[in-house]
Formats: sequence, C-alpha cells, structure tokens
Amino acid sequence: MEARNRGSGNRRALIGFLAAVGAATILGGVALGVYRAVAKPAMPVTVTFERAIAVQGRSVLDGALAAKIANTSGRYLALRVVAENKTLQQATTQTIELPPERNATNPVEFGWQQGWRFASGETLTLTHEDYQSLRVTVP
Repeated sequence: MEARNRGSGNRRALIGFLAAVGAATILGGVALGVYRAVAKPAMPVTVTFERAIAVQGRSVLDGALAAKIANTSGRYLALRVVAENKTLQQATTQTIELPPERNATNPVEFGWQQGWRFASGETLTLTHEDYQSLRVTVP
C-alpha cells in the first residue's frame, strides 16, 4: 500500500513539474513576442496631409484633404492602411504599394480616390510586419 501511495505522489509531482514548465514556456513566448514588437524599427515612411490634387484644372471635392505617403526606406513596401473616424464609427482598410521611387518628391496620395475624405481629428494607421505601426492624426 505504501509503494502505491509513493507512486501516485510521484505522478502528482511530475504533473506539477510539467505544468510549471508549460506555464514558463507560454510566459516566455509571450514575453518574447512583446520584445519582438518593441524591437522593430520605426516605419520608414513620412505622412503629410494636403489638399487633394486638382483634376483638369478644377478643385476636387471642395478641397478635401489627402494623405501624402512617402517611402524613405529604399526598398519596396506593401502597407496595410486603416483610415478611421471614431466619431462616426467609420473606417476603411486598404493595401497600398510603395516602391522606393515613391519618395518625398513623388509620394503616393491616399484619400478621395480610395473613397475616403479626411477630416480633422481622424486617424490613419500604417502597418507592415517588419516595422512598428505608424499612427497619425489628421490636423
């Protein structure tokens, strides 16, 4: 009987040990994931807001704002773009492509042509798996 009790105690100890190792592995993985997110470099783009371009000499959409997004990395970037108006609970999510030549002198324009008219206070969030997300607020 005593040998039997010792065996069940060993099983409980083993189960406790395995549970501790599993918890440490999970917590270590979570900590590592947080570290990776913090360790990412800044998003290599600049964002400015300007009046939308004119079409055939006319102002477009009564001077709606557009985001001018420039690539500063020297490499091709495909970005997930989220434009959001929290007051109206509206958002759009799209992908834009920024080849290296879409720099400060030739930025990509994002706005009315993609179905979004920016207004002051709205946010634009750019994400890429290799970089920290960039969130800007429309002035």
